[in-house]
Amino acid sequence: MKQNKIAVAGIVVVTILSLLCSWFAITLWGNADSFSDKFGILLSVFSIVISVVALVYAMITYYSIDSVQSMNSMEGNVLCNTKYSVAYPESIQYFEDCITEEEFQSKLFNLLLYKKSVDCKQYAEHIQCVIDNIIWIAYANHNNSFYKKCNELLGKLNSDKQKFKYINSGLNCLFDENIKLISYVINYQNQRIENSVAISRLENIRGRSIENPVAQITFYNYLGLEYRKRADKLLGFKNIFTSENMKKIIEKFQNGEYQKEKAHYLALLDIAEKSFMKAFTITDDDMIWKGYISYNLARVKVMRYLASTDNCDKIDVIDCLERAVSDRDNILYFIWSDAESLPEKQSFLNQKFCEELTRAKNLIAEFRKL
Repeated sequence: MKQNKIAVAGIVVVTILSLLCSWFAITLWGNADSFSDKFGILLSVFSIVISVVALVYAMITYYSIDSVQSMNSMEGNVLCNTKYSVAYPESIQYFEDCITEEEFQSKLFNLLLYKKSVDCKQYAEHIQCVIDNIIWIAYANHNNSFYKKCNELLGKLNSDKQKFKYINSGLNCLFDENIKLISYVINYQNQRIENSVAISRLENIRGRSIENPVAQITFYNYLGLEYRKRADKLLGFKNIFTSENMKKIIEKFQNGEYQKEKAHYLALLDIAEKSFMKAFTITDDDMIWKGYISYNLARVKVMRYLASTDNCDKIDVIDCLERAVSDRDNILYFIWSDAESLPEKQSFLNQKFCEELTRAKNLIAEFRKL
């Protein structure tokens, strides 16, 4: 900015000097008698004009290039920051005054949609803001308003991207993969609510090109969820995690009724487990993601157990389930100081986390009955 001000001052000074020189030359023209003197004056004025025009044109070009470089600069951008993290407890505090689902959903989309993207760096920050908070989309009410807001969000991200369509291909690829991640996570949530399943679209994302750790966790977690869900659908039960249904599934596997599905079932669970493990290794000390992924891993362990030919790994599965319960209990304790016992003061997110802890406890209780 300081260099720009100096350059502008320089142009002003040169222009003033050029005008003074021109005025002086015109004055001399009136006092000159011979043709050679007048021609010399004319040539001098013409040279001054050409020089000033060249200077102004050069400075315009310089500022245009500088402006383009500034707009396309991605130096220090969050999408490529391999040490990036989110303070999710602080993020939860942002929603703490939301008691109802409607209040929560309104505040969530206000957060996702308000960002302005003047340059590449700000656009990258908007994308990352969406990825950071897409974790909360699972708690939104998937009604017509939700779908409308999601379409508005994706439309804004794609329209803003058009401003930077002439930047280098590497940045375009980075933007594309992260926008696809957002789109496919929203799509997965829609399928989950509608109880439908489709071939994984998350496989269309080049996962290795995603460098930001939070984006990586999101990608691998939802990839695992998608494959676990497909394995779930192969069994034909609406809810496989009841003791009654799990016993039926074990019997069907033992009787060979799932012989054709078994290979695909186990293959899907293998991909799901590997995906969750990749996500888990990135979570580090993030208690929120740890709570989600440990529960997802536990469910895969339970599903694998149902297809096993012996019961030797039941203790390992119970250990995994107990860790999931512990991880979810820790979230409530460290963020709300065990606010599970204060229902009258519960925020909307607190209610949801309490429900998730109950769900994990119910799963381990049902599994113990086998």
